[in-house]
Amino acid sequence: MASFANRYVSIAREDGGYGTVSSAATLYGFVDDENLKQTYDIVERNDMSYWAAHNSAVGKQYTEGDLNFVLQADDFCGMLMYAAMGGDNATVSSGEHVLSEKTTNDLPSLTVKVGRDDKEHTFKGMMVNRMSISATVGEYVTASFSLIGQAEEATGSLATPDWGAGNDKSGAATVDGMHFKDSSVRFMADTDDSIYIRSFTIELNNNLDTDNACALGSDTLTRAPIMQRREVSGTIEFTRPLYSSTSSLNNEPTYDEMIAAGGLEDANTTYSIRLALSDGTNSSEILLYNVRYEAPQAGVSGRDVETMTTGFKAYINLDSAMGTPEAMQIDWKTANTGAGSGVDTKYSSI
Repeated sequence: MASFANRYVSIAREDGGYGTVSSAATLYGFVDDENLKQTYDIVERNDMSYWAAHNSAVGKQYTEGDLNFVLQADDFCGMLMYAAMGGDNATVSSGEHVLSEKTTNDLPSLTVKVGRDDKEHTFKGMMVNRMSISATVGEYVTASFSLIGQAEEATGSLATPDWGAGNDKSGAATVDGMHFKDSSVRFMADTDDSIYIRSFTIELNNNLDTDNACALGSDTLTRAPIMQRREVSGTIEFTRPLYSSTSSLNNEPTYDEMIAAGGLEDANTTYSIRLALSDGTNSSEILLYNVRYEAPQAGVSGRDVETMTTGFKAYINLDSAMGTPEAMQIDWKTANTGAGSGVDTKYSSI
């Protein structure tokens, strides 16, 4: 029988090797919707003696799908970001995790369990292929994580979810979602927020290689898919076109700069773009260090106010002042400082 109480999503870091959770914490999160689904190809024999195929078999089996939710300052969201980025800082203080890009291709894997009314569905070896975060005026900040991993396990009995705070818990029930009112964007290490941002979307794509994660002797992934070339991109919508003559500019890219010969590339060791996200109490930020803007889009009509939209791509900043070359960093501050075996534990140890 359908019951909202039996609908949940949990994740656990696979600390026992790919596809295996040993002693890692199970973290429950508030998810708007999910569509994880086992997928496989059917291979057929087509020979010249018959007018149609006469034998078939199941090919490679794997799971893919998305988790969509409102971003909030808990360890469920933080663990997914860690799985996308790959690196966490050496020490965690007051719930602050500095999530950096892992330069090797062995990203963390998760076991994801989903309660669907009557049964619990288990998906092992799940890895973050794509992460997208969006902030729009009048809305909660939303996140979408595209996962891919091993074939689905047999269904099992439903668990009792715990969204509380403390050791080995996510703390999801103790905070509200991040929203537009307390979000902001800054450009080129400027100390003032832009007053012209209507929406901002950023996407990280790890381009996981699933073809070479399979081997003879198994019909599903036998090792963690490796990260190929990582891509960071996004879109910014401004409330109006920006020109050098526009009042109250704070280092935003202007229309003329972006259409000039050679376009516009901004690199800064502090940040080229800083997206700050908050629920009014707990604040985090995403930093980009080398940004190339695409040509802007603008237009007028007899009905709508003129706005300006531009896409961008983020690249590694190789300036020696960076210390470690990076394209992107997430300063994630969770309200839950008790996840793991003790207070302020790295995600790689929870």
